[in-house]
Amino acid sequence: MEDDNEDDENDDGDDDDDGDDDDDDDDDDDDDDDDDDDDDDDDDVCSNSYYLNNKIHVVVIVLVVEVVVVVVVVAVGLVVVVVVVVVVVVVVVVVVVVVVVTLKVIY
Repeated sequence: MEDDNEDDENDDGDDDDDGDDDDDDDDDDDDDDDDDDDDDDDDDVCSNSYYLNNKIHVVVIVLVVEVVVVVVVVAVGLVVVVVVVVVVVVVVVVVVVVVVVTLKVIY
């Protein structure tokens, strides 16, 4: 009987004397939450792959735009260089012609 009194004084609602309360509702809720988390993880994986695909498309588009911009800049640069060279050649030819004509007139 003394053991029963000690159990009543230290009664923690535990029937198996392992020190923790036996509450089945908490265990069931944890299991349900785990199942829901697994479903959410699947959705996250799908949505993450969707966003990853979108990001890959954006990166490809950005790279294509950058390549086009570089090609246009190089082309414009080459056109400017050609125009400058043509102008320099024309100026040199005009100067040479003027000098030659001037020297012929003088002598």
